[in-house]
Amino acid sequence: MEKDLKWIKKHYGEEMAHLCRSLFPKVLENEWVLPKILYDHFPNNRSLGSDIVNQNRVREFQDYISSFINVETKNRYIDSNLTAKELLDKAGYILYPECKSEKDIQFFRKYYKKGELLCTFWTDRLKDARVWFAVKKDVDKIKREDFKEPKRQDEYGTSVISIQFSKYNYLSIKNRYNHTVNNPDNTFNSDLDNIIPGLADAFERDYGVRDAVQNRALFELIGYVLADGKYYKYNHEINEIYYCDDNVIIQNYRVKKLPQHKMLVDYFVFDFKNNTVQLIDNRIKDSFINCLDKIKKITHENGIIDIERENGTHVKIGINQNREIVSLQDCSLKKCKNDFLLYNKAIEKVDLPKLKNCGNSFLLNNLKLTTLSLPDLETCGSYFMHSNANLSELNLPKLTSCVHDFLFNNKNLKILNLENLKDCGNNFLSENRIIQEVNLPQLKSCGNFFLDWNKSLKALNLSNLKRCGRRFLSENETIQELNLDNLTSCADAFLTRNQALKTLSLPNLRTCGHRFLCYNKSIRNLNLPLLESYGERFLWTNYSIKVSLAKLRLKKQNNKR
Repeated sequence: MEKDLKWIKKHYGEEMAHLCRSLFPKVLENEWVLPKILYDHFPNNRSLGSDIVNQNRVREFQDYISSFINVETKNRYIDSNLTAKELLDKAGYILYPECKSEKDIQFFRKYYKKGELLCTFWTDRLKDARVWFAVKKDVDKIKREDFKEPKRQDEYGTSVISIQFSKYNYLSIKNRYNHTVNNPDNTFNSDLDNIIPGLADAFERDYGVRDAVQNRALFELIGYVLADGKYYKYNHEINEIYYCDDNVIIQNYRVKKLPQHKMLVDYFVFDFKNNTVQLIDNRIKDSFINCLDKIKKITHENGIIDIERENGTHVKIGINQNREIVSLQDCSLKKCKNDFLLYNKAIEKVDLPKLKNCGNSFLLNNLKLTTLSLPDLETCGSYFMHSNANLSELNLPKLTSCVHDFLFNNKNLKILNLENLKDCGNNFLSENRIIQEVNLPQLKSCGNFFLDWNKSLKALNLSNLKRCGRRFLSENETIQELNLDNLTSCADAFLTRNQALKTLSLPNLRTCGHRFLCYNKSIRNLNLPLLESYGERFLWTNYSIKVSLAKLRLKKQNNKR
């Protein structure tokens, strides 16, 4: 027992050894039985034990391992003379004929919502797989909007399924939600008999296909993919290609291991022999690749990849034990285009001191960044740092303009300095609930949803602001005083539900949209000497406010206060 546990601890970590001691005491009495099962089905992975525990999959893991020990298992497949089409009819589905052309596949696109389309619709899937679609008979009655918290096995998710056998006979049953739910390519655990017993036999009789690993015990772990009979932990799944630890890439559920002179980092391949950095999938457009041009030499030591360019400049890339990029320093980069490190989620520190312009989706999916240094940045595209959850302070002193969704949904940002920002697009800092300090002294125009739903901001200098879009500072609960001396026009829902606002200066406001200052109950006096027109529900529910409206040509016919 102790010899086997020592081996498990060495290759899978201490937590896995403790788990195995607890779950399989009898098995450990037989030397090398348990290590062999782990070796045959789980490539060396020191986080496997913690992943099983954290995902509450201990019982399923125990059953899975036990299925290889108790070889006398009951046959769970039911003999039937019914066809696959007849069986699915009993299960409430219409099984359509096998897709033989791209036109056949595109026929089913209509059942999928925008953002939930299968990768099948974007690729020439029939080169690598045989494809069927099954659609619930009452599919028109099953509405996406009725499922507020989608789950893979709910009625909507399973109302349209794509049954796909790779050329190696690996089965994947794909969900209608696609990647808005966990592991959508493993619906019904990719087991036809989980739809209706006997269906696997029927597919084999009717079409000559059967899942190559169907007789396995059922086991599923988030962040793992089953290929060639083994569970591989992956860092990224992009376009149904899995990028795993230990230089492994999985495509069409077949395992490819890169040679020693190459290193898979995130979804990039660093070639130390030929001094190149490449993407496996040419469908990915990541401008990080374009920034690594004219490479002279690539080296790796102590978790740092050093890229030396021909002009003598260096790029330092830090990686963790899972070979994900966690830090980046490039002291010469001045411009990057769209989708810079688009899919990276692990980077914590970025230092680009000379970067002046970046395109759309800069670090779009990053979740862990805590330090960002961009002192020379002047312009940025849409979705800049979208959804980052850890950055608490940011200084961009030279930024003059940003497009839509700038720092949208950033959960932890508290201090932001944009002392030269002059204009911003929609959703600027929208959904950021805890920001306390924002410096925007030069801002002249902002789009819709500017700082919408902020709950903590107490002071804001916008003395140069001239125009603002819909829902400007809507739902803010803490600002008491606001000076907007240069504002000339505002769109709908201006400062709606700002319950704490007591003092507001708008000496140059000429036009405003609907629902102006709705539900504000703290302002008592408001002077609007130049206001010329306003929309519906002007000052709605503000029954105590006294308003001075000096312009004689004011369009009162729209006032429905």
